[in-house]
Amino acid sequence: MCRSYFTLLTDICIRLGDGGPHGRGYRKRLYEAFIARIELCYTAGTDSVQAFSGSQLVVSQLNGAYEAKHDTIAAYVRQFREAIKLLKHFAMTHIPCSEN
Repeated sequence: MCRSYFTLLTDICIRLGDGGPHGRGYRKRLYEAFIARIELCYTAGTDSVQAFSGSQLVVSQLNGAYEAKHDTIAAYVRQFREAIKLLKHFAMTHIPCSEN
């Protein structure tokens, strides 16, 4: 089976009354979106994913540069890291809001 390379973009517009891009509710939804999309890519037969996000905090936590201090967020980070183990290649890049 031919595996493909997939580019994953997360939309900064997931605001659903959760405190905006700096609120914990916003980050939870962003983590949930990342995890679901990675699992979907894997299920669809993709083994390489390049992800982009406008949230520097989320990208830094998921890349391991920043520590997740809240238990709930730390659990999402662990779940995310388990999900990317399904892939042969995963990379994530922060795109500043001024560029997206």
